[in-house]
Amino acid sequence: MTDLFDWTPVASKEEAFELFEEHRPDWLAKARATARQLFLSTGEPVTADDIHQHCPIPKGFDPRVMGAVFKNGEWEPVGFVLSKRAVCHHRPIRAFRLKAVA
Repeated sequence: MTDLFDWTPVASKEEAFELFEEHRPDWLAKARATARQLFLSTGEPVTADDIHQHCPIPKGFDPRVMGAVFKNGEWEPVGFVLSKRAVCHHRPIRAFRLKAVA
């Protein structure tokens, strides 16, 4: 298994998610709480852009780990929006809502 802290790229998003769950559960808990609060306060779907704005990914981590925020079974995808982040070249990204509130 790749050590996430040596800045070695991982083979897949799923591997990155697993490593992030293992090594940074504190950040994931904060990001998930932020996503939940954003959704409950606005009623609008939440995206990775929203998480980047409120809880930036820790320096040195693979950017694919942002998806781990929405992979805990609480969220369901509801479509795509264009990213507002220039670094993402405004590509389509998924929007999510809480399943329990849906």
